[in-house]
Amino acid sequence: MEARRLVFNRVSKELAGIALIVIFLFLLFFVDFTSLANLHKSMPQVWLNVNTLFLSI
Repeated sequence: MEARRLVFNRVSKELAGIALIVIFLFLLFFVDFTSLANLHKSMPQVWLNVNTLFLSI
């Protein structure tokens, strides 16, 4: 029973992480799509945010 709970916790964490990344990419592409000129400036910050998301999970 305990092992099953641990597996469920790990899977739910991975799903939450995937959901966060999908939402983040959705926001990135649809919000920044209007300002393509600034996209190359915001890219390093975006990758920093993605890395912090991965590290926090």
